[in-house]
Amino acid sequence: AVLGAGIMLFTTVAQADAATEAEALISKGVELREKGRDDEALTVFRQALAKAPSPRARAQVGLAEQALGMWVVAEADLSAALADEGDPWIAKNRSALEGALSVVRRRVTTLEVRGAEHADVYIDGVKLGAGAGPFRVEAGRRTLEVRAPGFQPTARMVELPPGGIARETVTLVAAP
Repeated sequence: AVLGAGIMLFTTVAQADAATEAEALISKGVELREKGRDDEALTVFRQALAKAPSPRARAQVGLAEQALGMWVVAEADLSAALADEGDPWIAKNRSALEGALSVVRRRVTTLEVRGAEHADVYIDGVKLGAGAGPFRVEAGRRTLEVRAPGFQPTARMVELPPGGIARETVTLVAAP
């Protein structure tokens, strides 16, 4: 029982140390953002999140991603941070975070690709995943490509509306 209590105490101390280190990293990241050094800030915020995951660290990651135009991951991180209803920092900053998320969502769309149920889907050469989706992607004029074993790859330009849903249908042709 004494050994168990010692391990629990050690774990609690280690968690407190990690949280303290994460707070210091968040402060450093905020200073970097204030100096317009968003790339460096994002790296520091991600270190804080890895050291001691918290809604505040996740929100800071999302805000830095937003500043860098990384819309899809910013949406995911800001949404995840806002999902924590009980966090005091999130509660205090909810309005600003929701505003940031609203701006981000105007840059992102949902893409569904019919006919790609057994294929890999790419946007601008980056694999989104397999199947029809839905996928969250950056809005705008993009190159959609669908690849499946035994079929010719198909690619075309698509216009993905901001804040909406784009549905594309592809017909895969068997490879000769």
